[in-house]
Amino acid sequence: MAATQAAEIRGSEKLSPVSKTVYETIRGKIPPPTEDRQLTRDFDRMEPLTSGGELIQAVEENQGADLLSLTLSVD
Repeated sequence: MAATQAAEIRGSEKLSPVSKTVYETIRGKIPPPTEDRQLTRDFDRMEPLTSGGELIQAVEENQGADLLSLTLSVD
């Protein structure tokens, strides 16, 4: 979630295709904070994106599984 805020500050148009897909997937479920608020619901919405595999699935669908495996294998 912090990375999506950083992308908004820096400019989401500068993101790589994979990062852009992740950004759009997160923002599709979690709106940007526009004022101070409890983040508990945001964390609850983020959980299935990460542990449920929704982010990986979104990248595979939009960018291809081959690109994802290259992205995840870089250390």
